[in-house]
Amino acid sequence: MPSLGGGRLRSDFGFINRLNLLILFFEIDRNNTHQMLVKMLLESKSESTKKRAEKFVIKANELRKKADKLAARKKYKEAIATLEASTKELVRAIRVGGVFIPG
Repeated sequence: MPSLGGGRLRSDFGFINRLNLLILFFEIDRNNTHQMLVKMLLESKSESTKKRAEKFVIKANELRKKADKLAARKKYKEAIATLEASTKELVRAIRVGGVFIPG
């Protein structure tokens, strides 16, 4: 944890790294949930709706793979940002399916 020393806040790199790792796990779970929502929503939609949503899903999957590679290299901040971008693409696919969710 950051500690107070001599009136100054000193950041502990290990704490920051663990915090970023926790945020990464949250974003992975959030992304997985959105992937599940897209699949469930599009099951009952027309082929034309599925086709319109597909471009967003493809982009989301590409970004997710990139985020996984960044995380494997312990570049947590970049992985988090890339996961957030992936989830945004999934939100767009959900909206194409007729459901508005903020994001």
